[in-house]
Amino acid sequence: MSGHPAGLPFVATDLTLLQGSPVSPESPDVVSGGRIYRRLDPTYYAWLRSRMEMAASACQRQRLSQTAFDALRVRFNLVHDQAMALFGESLLLEAFQGFDPKSYRWPGQDPPAPAPAQPHPAEIPEARPTPPEASLPPRCSPAMPSRPGGHAQPGRKAGHVHPAEEVPGLAFNQAVTEHALAEVDRIRDEALAKGWTIDELYQTRGRFAFPCGRDYGIVCFIANDQRLGKVTEESIELICKAGHALRFYRRNTP
Repeated sequence: MSGHPAGLPFVATDLTLLQGSPVSPESPDVVSGGRIYRRLDPTYYAWLRSRMEMAASACQRQRLSQTAFDALRVRFNLVHDQAMALFGESLLLEAFQGFDPKSYRWPGQDPPAPAPAQPHPAEIPEARPTPPEASLPPRCSPAMPSRPGGHAQPGRKAGHVHPAEEVPGLAFNQAVTEHALAEVDRIRDEALAKGWTIDELYQTRGRFAFPCGRDYGIVCFIANDQRLGKVTEESIELICKAGHALRFYRRNTP
């Protein structure tokens, strides 16, 4: 991406946003409040997304807590929404598919520009475990899922894929556990009666690798120590081990 148009947001490596900092259009990085921010472009988005995939893997291997990962996911979704609005999906996909993380110089590797005296940052507050505005990544696409019967075993993969057939553009598939599938089965009828779709509940295929993008259903986000709670037309509670609840919001609500 040549040049850096004014008005593009700056993003730190911890996914904190700094909006509209008045620095030179030629300066990709800036320091503010002890953080180094980089002006968002498709390549930097691809690097941030690759880091989220590493975080997701660390969480699955229990090297990163679910609470810490949820906080990162909330922040990343805000960055993702801005990137989609600014650059469009095709440009972001092109950047990610051609991205080489080993050759990318992330913020902090080169001397950043000095911060302006009065940057007036619009920083996003630190994400809490249960932010009321938090929306987990949404979903997309049809077909009834095929579900294995029998007793649910929390840590065992379910073999569930939805849609069952390969769909052009949905190159990634997220494995889910029998526990997650059983939880969705338990609230399925209530959710469908309140307007939720099969895709919003069961979709495992996506255009971006999990947890990025807007394609994955709630079944992909249920950890072994979590359960589903209250179902409304707008959201479903995801109750964590400690008792606090996240909310999984629909992509489009009535």
